[in-house]
Amino acid sequence: MSGEGVMKVEGQDYPIAPNTAYWVLKDEMHQMINTTDTDMIFVTVFVPGYTAEENYKRCLDAAAAGGKS
Repeated sequence: MSGEGVMKVEGQDYPIAPNTAYWVLKDEMHQMINTTDTDMIFVTVFVPGYTAEENYKRCLDAAAAGGKS
C-alpha cells in the first residue's frame, strides 16, 4: 500500500497509511478516501472470494438501494 487517507466504516473514521490493514465485516458500510494529492494504492481481499462481476453487481445493487442493504 502507498499513500494516505481515511477509511470510513459504519460512520467511524480510521487513518490509512502504508503498512496498515483493516478487516471489514460483510454488509458493513465502508469507504476509502484519499486525503492527499498522491495516488493511494491498496489491496483488497474478499473472504470468501467472488468474481469482479459479482462485486460490481453488488455495488450497483447497493447504489440503487441508496446504500441500504
